[in-house]
Amino acid sequence: FFKQKTAYEIYQCDWSSDVCSSDLTSSLCAERKGSDVSEGPVIKVLLAKDVNSTLLEAKGAYQVIRRDTGTSLGFGLTGKRFVCHALQEGLRWGEEYPDVYQISVVPQNSETSLFVNGIQYRGAVSVYQTKDGLISVVNEVSIEDFLKCTLALKHESPLPKEAMSALVIAART
Repeated sequence: FFKQKTAYEIYQCDWSSDVCSSDLTSSLCAERKGSDVSEGPVIKVLLAKDVNSTLLEAKGAYQVIRRDTGTSLGFGLTGKRFVCHALQEGLRWGEEYPDVYQISVVPQNSETSLFVNGIQYRGAVSVYQTKDGLISVVNEVSIEDFLKCTLALKHESPLPKEAMSALVIAART
């Protein structure tokens, strides 16, 4: 999945027709369409690579999706907070997912928050089992949300609206 330790990859989604240019995101397009969580092009940001475990928390309504087939493994209405780690035959996040090596936790509405090791992220969070029983964690977020967050962090003092717009345009190219 990860190419030469790439920290992110961009996938284009046509949210109106559920057609994605990547098979990896096609299962999430259908699930996220209409949920008002994010729209437009999606970026994947590597949060943790080859770690033993991670604390994954959903506050609010969420759905757990098997990444390789796009099937739903479960859902919750109020949230869930457990350490996620690899098993010999699958993944565990509060419950065991036998023979499942890739899951995504997808917020079901805009009020749902996802946290990885105490840090809040927008969009979906995916967990992939890698070699030697380790996991990697990826945040899938709209490019617009990604740019808002990263540009705001890079520029501590407020910039004029025109300057921020120019930075956003430059960052997209």
